[in-house]
Amino acid sequence: MSLAALASSTLNFGSGAGITGDNANAIIEGAYNNWSVAVQTGTTAPGTGQNFSGLFTDQKALSPDGKVAFKSTQGLWLGGAGGLQAIGITGGAVPPSLAGGATYLFLSDLVDINAQDQVAFTAYLNGPSLNNSNDQFVVAGAPGALHAVAQSGQPAPGIPGGFFQSYLNGSAEVFSDAVIGSDGSVAFVAACGTNGYDYGLWFAPAGGSPRLVARSGVQPPGTAVGVMFTNSFQFLSPFEEIYLNAKNQLVFLAQVGGAGVGQTNNTGIWFVDSDGSVSLLVRSGDTISASGVSRALGTVTFGAVGVPSVAGPEDGRPVPFNDDGDVFFSAYVQPSGQGLFIAHNGIVLHGAKSGTNFLIQFPTISGRHYRVDYTAILPPPGTWPVLFPSVLGTGGQMTVTNTNGAVFDQRYYRVVRTD
Repeated sequence: MSLAALASSTLNFGSGAGITGDNANAIIEGAYNNWSVAVQTGTTAPGTGQNFSGLFTDQKALSPDGKVAFKSTQGLWLGGAGGLQAIGITGGAVPPSLAGGATYLFLSDLVDINAQDQVAFTAYLNGPSLNNSNDQFVVAGAPGALHAVAQSGQPAPGIPGGFFQSYLNGSAEVFSDAVIGSDGSVAFVAACGTNGYDYGLWFAPAGGSPRLVARSGVQPPGTAVGVMFTNSFQFLSPFEEIYLNAKNQLVFLAQVGGAGVGQTNNTGIWFVDSDGSVSLLVRSGDTISASGVSRALGTVTFGAVGVPSVAGPEDGRPVPFNDDGDVFFSAYVQPSGQGLFIAHNGIVLHGAKSGTNFLIQFPTISGRHYRVDYTAILPPPGTWPVLFPSVLGTGGQMTVTNTNGAVFDQRYYRVVRTD
């Protein structure tokens, strides 16, 4: 059965024979014409000695095989009509691979799932070697084979001298927004710092160590000097949503601040390729041309994804990002109105020979600058050689000429927006 034929929903039975306030809620799953009850309040939560209570609305994920991952007051669970399996039970023992002799103190509301029924979530643990400086974890894997992706108190990769750490000496969450990919890779947001506190976005390949993708306080790709990823509030990450596709490409929404930034240009969406390179897709304040009229974009956000939530490539929750790298977003269009847009992966190039020259054509945004690179082989042995360091956009198609470029056996080109 395809994922498109499956769904999950939280249901309130209301009233009826045998229905009380203790068993009136349930999560149902399956094809739209063949629903079944995955879990119902008032029924036994396996291994807890308690009945299910507090099923969390919209905090659930559905894998392509119909398994639902969800949270209840008793913990995190995986299963469906065929049975339930505990991912982690509040107060229950954690696998020794996470922390010896520890138990789950608190499990995140949000759990993500992939087609192999592997999950990712965040958790507080309680144990003899744990305290409020090292008791928070990003956890991933199949139930029964979970592993720690990151732990508070440990060095934050990519930030010299930085550690995964919370504000107020452990009283605030370190980790948030953990997403699992098709192969078990995980992307997550974390608080970190050296002499102060900061936020970052990391990507951990399956079986590998996390690598830093972006962090607050540094210049975002595609912006001018003096602009930085900036927290909208001290205890809120600037990275508000992240989505992961099956190619281990990421998109994320972020807030920026600094020189020249105001309410009209302080949000953007960035694209992260599978090689780790980061590029700006769209930013509020950008000017677009439609039907011969140029208009500025207001606040940018992901488009029509239902209840905002992070999700991986095989999670049943709606996502604005596909495996081709296309991103669906919405924006306020000046002076009035709302627009829906699709941003394609990267900048689409067109090329043609002209005698011994090679012409490269690409779309531009008025007033923005672009760099044109080339290489003879992929991947390049080092950095891409620069062909044109700065091309000023006009709002239309731009054509640049690689003189004698057509005489080479093979060349690849790319265009990078630099502000």
